[in-house]
Amino acid sequence: MRILSVPILATALLSIPATAFAMCFEDLGDPGCTDQAALAKSDVERLSCENLRHVRNSIFADNNYCFKTTRGKELYGNSTCSVDDANLVKMNSYEWTNLSTIRAVEQDKGCQ
Repeated sequence: MRILSVPILATALLSIPATAFAMCFEDLGDPGCTDQAALAKSDVERLSCENLRHVRNSIFADNNYCFKTTRGKELYGNSTCSVDDANLVKMNSYEWTNLSTIRAVEQDKGCQ
């Protein structure tokens, strides 16, 4: 398990090889791991749009999603990907709940 501060996530992702475990974020409570607990909406709301996008995409990366954009490929890599359709990515209930929370906050904030 890796625990990262969300503001340094972009830099950290560039130096971490593709992983087979979920990322954990110290700014998102205890444990702050996207696959182990539902993230508190109040914690998620404190994130910038960029960091919301990173946390959301890390959930997909942790579950072998194949990124299509150049930026997604550069940040998360596709070396271990196996799922091309985001709707077919297998996730546990915490991950689905966290994605829903993140997407709702992104919409509320008007994130692109």
